[in-house]
Amino acid sequence: MRDQKGEVQYFIGVQLDGSEHVEPLTSNIAEQTAKESEVLVRSLSFVHLLLNP
Repeated sequence: MRDQKGEVQYFIGVQLDGSEHVEPLTSNIAEQTAKESEVLVRSLSFVHLLLNP
């Protein structure tokens, strides 16, 4: 690659290969909250189907 003056520019970069261990995200919602939300969504979906045949 060349700069504005036409000089050749070299870039040294780091490429991650993804083979190293990655810690899981800690910002996930609690498992119990996820299950409660799932039940709520399924219940509301069922009610919607009953009210809108």
